[in-house]
Amino acid sequence: MRKIEAYLEPGSSIANKTGEWRQGQKPFVKDNCRECGMCISYCPEGAIYTGMDLTRMLSANLGKLSYALPGGKEAFSSKPAELVKGKPWINYDYCKGCGICETETAPTENEKNRCGAIEMVPESSEIAQGELNDGYKHLADLFAPGHSSCAGCGNALAIRYVLNAVAHSEKGANAVVATGCSEIFSSIYPLSSWKIPFIHSLFQNSAAVASGVEAAIKMDGKNEKVIVFAGDGGTADIGFQALSGMIERGHDVLYIMIDNEAYMNTGIQRSSSTPLCAWTTTSETGEAIPGKLEKKKPLLDIIAAHGGVWAATASLAEPFDLMAKVFHFYDVVKGPGFIQIHAPCPRGWRFGTGEAIKIARKAIETGLWVQYLVNAEGDTSITKDMDPSKLADVSDYLKTQGRFGHLAKANPGLTKEIGNEARKNLEKIILRSSNSKFK
Repeated sequence: MRKIEAYLEPGSSIANKTGEWRQGQKPFVKDNCRECGMCISYCPEGAIYTGMDLTRMLSANLGKLSYALPGGKEAFSSKPAELVKGKPWINYDYCKGCGICETETAPTENEKNRCGAIEMVPESSEIAQGELNDGYKHLADLFAPGHSSCAGCGNALAIRYVLNAVAHSEKGANAVVATGCSEIFSSIYPLSSWKIPFIHSLFQNSAAVASGVEAAIKMDGKNEKVIVFAGDGGTADIGFQALSGMIERGHDVLYIMIDNEAYMNTGIQRSSSTPLCAWTTTSETGEAIPGKLEKKKPLLDIIAAHGGVWAATASLAEPFDLMAKVFHFYDVVKGPGFIQIHAPCPRGWRFGTGEAIKIARKAIETGLWVQYLVNAEGDTSITKDMDPSKLADVSDYLKTQGRFGHLAKANPGLTKEIGNEARKNLEKIILRSSNSKFK
């Protein structure tokens, strides 16, 4: 019988040329590139390389945040960085052709200053791009390309954001990854995308496993932290008991909940984090039932109610906000931390592969996703201040996704109800915040 090794070589997924999955189109960087680096930030594959130093890019963007986190932008700004000129270079060995880079650089009515430098062209097009030189690097230093996520995967992008921030900390990192999309696409035997120590846990016990790893690190006196990556099903439902225990005991662990609002890996079943009226394979739509009948669980508030835990929401549409929160926890906070990342899923939500960031942004603009944090003392801060009286029409968000496609025709009244609930929730969070100008 063949021996099965439990060890996977770190970063070995780079041998998997996922660019062969492209169907029809590939991105091309035109001459009007301004070297802003945003297309690089938004690539789920880490397939876009840059001459721009990541430290410089993070420092510049963290300085634009409307709030301050100790250890955040100051730490990045204090590190010297050189800027190597040159427009982005695309590694077609790993680009899956999702089109997020094109969507996020294309000028829009609200973003007229975008460069429009990336264009999706036919796969057969002959493309000339400069040679890759030693000054260039990709932004997936701790999470290798070649993973088998779906094209345009929000989950993969969330992992990249977190690990990009961790890479700039002097503390080492250890990942505990619950059964789910994150584990499945990143560690298909015998390959692994993880370049840090990585443990695959069961669906329900990732927080318990992380507690044990943290205790061992503390016993050895190592300058390292533990990060859990889990989905909403493995966090809000199956794994909540272990998570609650981890927080109550005060383990120095950062728990990342990648919230794609359903059990995507097992077939798009509803979870307690699935929003009201959303279609899933276990919350069907029809004349009698308008999708899921229950509201989305307010998990961050439940986590914060434990006390003694640093908890925050984040979004793929605000990458530097997300990275600032991760870096702050890593270098400043001692004790348990929890970040709930809104991560749109093209397969489960029924939208095009290039739309994940745009849809995440719409969720913030309509008030359906609120960016805020609650520190260990229970103080609430808004990290993306929104005026409840000037929110975008909630239908602008719902109509972008097939999972809500039934509402416009069969249940138009429910759309208004969803919008009212979003506004009330935002007002409630603003009321208890210490920094909102709309209080």
